[in-house]
Amino acid sequence: MELRCRSKLLLLVLLPVLLVATLVNLVYLSEQKANLDEQVVTYRDQILTLKKEELKGAIQLARTAVEDLYEGDRDGENIAAAKKILKAMRFGGDGYFFAYDSKGINTMHAALPKLEGKNLIDVVDENGVRVIAGLIDTAKQGDGYLNFSWHKPSINGTAPKLGYAEYLPNWDWVLAT
Repeated sequence: MELRCRSKLLLLVLLPVLLVATLVNLVYLSEQKANLDEQVVTYRDQILTLKKEELKGAIQLARTAVEDLYEGDRDGENIAAAKKILKAMRFGGDGYFFAYDSKGINTMHAALPKLEGKNLIDVVDENGVRVIAGLIDTAKQGDGYLNFSWHKPSINGTAPKLGYAEYLPNWDWVLAT
């Protein structure tokens, strides 16, 4: 009988302690998860900012590479020379350049030259994004960034991409990467 009373008393003491310890741990874990979620969002934003800077810098480099041709005569020779330069330029693992006119006709594509001459204004990716029309619009508006899905050379398949484009009015080009 004495053992039963001791056991009951022990349960009365230990049960609230265990309950409080469990609640404290749940609150701690909840706070840690919230902090981790916040860190993930911050880290993702930092990576996106760096990627945007990289893409914008790549376009600036490309523009610098063809600037003399762009500012010179607007003849076919200058455009052909610019295309040759841009097709040879690469950055990062998969970085390349491409261009469309304002009607959506591909004028130059370093990774998929078979697209040149084709009108792709109505191309829509798997998420419903009007890719070429979107790049043209963002370039002409001055922002230039567009999230879309497109062929990625290193995996030879479709992948999410962030593109950046600038409008070059002398050639009616939307130069993008």
